[in-house]
Amino acid sequence: MPEAARSMLKQHVKRLVVTDPDGRLEGVVSRKDVLKVFARSDEEIRREVAEDVIRGMFWIDPAAVRVRVEDGVVHLHGRVPTRGQAGLISGVVARTDGVVAVAGELGFDYDETHGRAGGTGPLGG
Repeated sequence: MPEAARSMLKQHVKRLVVTDPDGRLEGVVSRKDVLKVFARSDEEIRREVAEDVIRGMFWIDPAAVRVRVEDGVVHLHGRVPTRGQAGLISGVVARTDGVVAVAGELGFDYDETHGRAGGTGPLGG
């Protein structure tokens, strides 16, 4: 379902056709059907991302990363210790129930892929 929601958002469609492996029509899924699965408030999502992901999984002070959620889109802004963490955080957040997309910029103090300090970009990239 998360993939369906992301696809609908990205393609700006209100319905998706569902087919079996042979391409035969199985049904049609509406945006409303998909969003029922994600019936979580933006505040619930924000709390899970800040507390369970940023603090709980990555042991990063939530004050270092500002988390804002609007209509299921999570906006991350701040700085984390490494470039790898910036990418991993984005990936974990994207797979969190209720999240439709992840946006923002995460800076990092150390780029372990190039052995140098500092950096910023879309989610640490």
